Amino acid sequence: MLDRDLHSKVPWTAGSHRHAASTFHTNLEASAPLIADHARRVNLVKDREERAEIGQFLTPLPVATLMASMFEKLPESVRLLDPGAGSGALTAAFVAEMVNRAQRPRHIDATCYEIDPDQRVRLQATLDGCRAMAHLAGIAFTASVNAENFIRAGAVAAKLEFGCRYDAVIMNPPYRKIGTASAERQALRSIGIETVNLYTGFMAIACKLLDDGGQLVVITPRSFCNGPYYRPFRQAFLAAMSLRRIHVFGSRSAAFGDDAVLQENIITAAVRESKPGQGQVIISESEAVCSPRSRTIRHDVVVRANDPELFIHIQTNADADQVSGFFTALPLRMADLGLSVSTGPVVDFRLRDDLCNRPGTHLVPLYWPGNCRNGASAHPILGKKPQWIRKSPSSQRWLSPNERFVLIKRFSSKEERRRVVAVVHDPASVDGPFIAMENHLNFIHRNGHGLPPDLAAGIAAYLNSGLVDVYFRQFNGHTQVNATDLRALPFPASHELELLGRQTHHQVTDPVPGDNLIRRLAQA
Repeated sequence: MLDRDLHSKVPWTAGSHRHAASTFHTNLEASAPLIADHARRVNLVKDREERAEIGQFLTPLPVATLMASMFEKLPESVRLLDPGAGSGALTAAFVAEMVNRAQRPRHIDATCYEIDPDQRVRLQATLDGCRAMAHLAGIAFTASVNAENFIRAGAVAAKLEFGCRYDAVIMNPPYRKIGTASAERQALRSIGIETVNLYTGFMAIACKLLDDGGQLVVITPRSFCNGPYYRPFRQAFLAAMSLRRIHVFGSRSAAFGDDAVLQENIITAAVRESKPGQGQVIISESEAVCSPRSRTIRHDVVVRANDPELFIHIQTNADADQVSGFFTALPLRMADLGLSVSTGPVVDFRLRDDLCNRPGTHLVPLYWPGNCRNGASAHPILGKKPQWIRKSPSSQRWLSPNERFVLIKRFSSKEERRRVVAVVHDPASVDGPFIAMENHLNFIHRNGHGLPPDLAAGIAAYLNSGLVDVYFRQFNGHTQVNATDLRALPFPASHELELLGRQTHHQVTDPVPGDNLIRRLAQA
């Protein structure tokens, strides 16, 4: 346990075995789901909007059960950590899993962190049930509840040379951005952790508190697997932990249907090792939580040693392996072609006074994702978004020359047909020397200027291919198409792209020509 002088504890007091056992069926096989179901039902008591505001999405029973099943063999005496425990669904599922294993531990000592006083009351009741169930299986169960903020308390604990270390961590951390000047951000930086969201902060501290060989099972958004914001976290995490299992939910609502969570979620199981990155990883997928399909692939296929971004590639089937193999034949990146990708510089709320809904003098066409239609940029379009921006001292620096660019939508949803949607802006489609691109667009250029017609068409046709879409989804599991992701994407040579542009007659929406090019280059 953590030092009581450093951390205020909520004392854990269980009722008698007889009283607690009367709440749960004495049959071990039946009592396990009943305890987890108790935790699931009390999760629904707290107002959904209030929980979302603090980033709290409580774990449903099937998810908790699946997570607990992912732990490999554990020592006879297990030190368990459940940060952000809520009403205790994950601890209950862990105990139920240990009770039903042929090789049971002799002792489970659980440390639960929970700052919500309402949840702590329910957590106490769940821990009583855990103690009763464990007792019936001959397992000693002890627990303590810590009312402190896990980020701050965990950072202090991580600094202690002889602090508590855990054998197992099971958690569903809160999902919320943390400000640069926040106490949580400062606490994380004090132990060398740089990250932008509470959930990766929880994961990073948990890794530091694991003993050698300790295991982590966590459900989180998939966003940490790629992108520049989570690169420092990936570097620290993968330097200490080896991935063991990754479970992907086929439906965006499968894990947290009651909370209408939009992020794509995954369960990650990893082990702390002195030489991480070895061995194999089990990748599983299911539309719902039950009956997952699984396969085993090498760790160095999931995280590639030559990738400076350390993207985590999740290949759920053999077809994904084949697609990944196609792209190994494309060694070039955008920078190798002399190309750059940037995010549209116009942030609407910062230039609100310059935005206009009607054409007029000294106005520049403004492009939004909605202006990207049928492989080309369309302007103006009907809708609520202002279609022009006034050329003024405040907006001048954010304008681009009216030249030929490839525009890519920055945001999509998992359920959309394509993750990457590219169009070509034709400078002849609007008058004037300037255009403006809103912040929800990326654009490909050469030193800030436009591209030749065949090259622009070829790039767009390549990005719109079905194989690029499949490959991109292997490492991008959220709604944002980052410029960093596009920079990391393999590309054919310039002359191949120009040929593709001519072959498509600049009609860039058909995925087949791009697919054919990728297959031909892979077989060469």
